[in-house]
Amino acid sequence: MTISKLSNVLKIGEVNYELSYLLNVEGGDRIYYNILILMKDLSNGITGTSEVEDITSDIEKVKSLFNKISSGLVTPVTLKDIIEDYLCEEYSV
Repeated sequence: MTISKLSNVLKIGEVNYELSYLLNVEGGDRIYYNILILMKDLSNGITGTSEVEDITSDIEKVKSLFNKISSGLVTPVTLKDIIEDYLCEEYSV
């Protein structure tokens, strides 16, 4: 279930892209959160996606991470690296 969604438009050269950021919650006995990015080329409709599942079960940490990701220009290509860096810093790995 999507609990938050934000969108931005990014222009690269002559092409406009719509970046949609989704924060999803899943689970039954154990709740976990996923972040999904959709990047749509507005000139031809081609879409790229990236999702990182089961980031953390701590809602405050995942909301903080989601706000940082969705306020910047994180793309599907960079999502996994950014989440990995965040978790390493957060948990001092």
